[in-house]
Amino acid sequence: DRLIELINDVLKISELESVAMPQADDHSDVLEVAEESRASLEQMAQQAEVSLRISGDAAQVPVAPSRLRELFTNLMENGIKYNEPGGRVDVGVRQTDGRVFITVADTGIGIPKEAQERVFERFYRVDKGRARKTGGTGLGLAIVKHITQLYGGAVTLESEPGQGTTLTLEFPAVK
Repeated sequence: DRLIELINDVLKISELESVAMPQADDHSDVLEVAEESRASLEQMAQQAEVSLRISGDAAQVPVAPSRLRELFTNLMENGIKYNEPGGRVDVGVRQTDGRVFITVADTGIGIPKEAQERVFERFYRVDKGRARKTGGTGLGLAIVKHITQLYGGAVTLESEPGQGTTLTLEFPAVK
């Protein structure tokens, strides 16, 4: 199962690198796709005793629904995996000045300053010991970064060890 997951993630990142331009007609309702991702991760969140919440403004972004779902799934899944029982993952959406800002904030273990520059690299794992327990391929945030850039967006990260992590994605809004 881990090998299949790794192969699938390597194929995804290879595909993202080979795509020159996204389809002009692609767009997604951000809250709708976020809710679909939340629903698919609800059982995992319940087992980890982590709550998932989504709030914010109705917004559309020029991102294919399948790609946006992948962004949300990767970010919310990380928020669950690297959290503690009783923790939260909050997804927020706001639109301002023709831009859509999506935040995925967790109350988890956080990321040390020295590792924050590297978390978007392929196969980079902050805590190798915990990575073995939680699974994953080390490609999730690299995929997030590639998808975001492919659709004209940007991703930023803020984190403090023991205080959680907030990732913010910024995209142009669909007019």
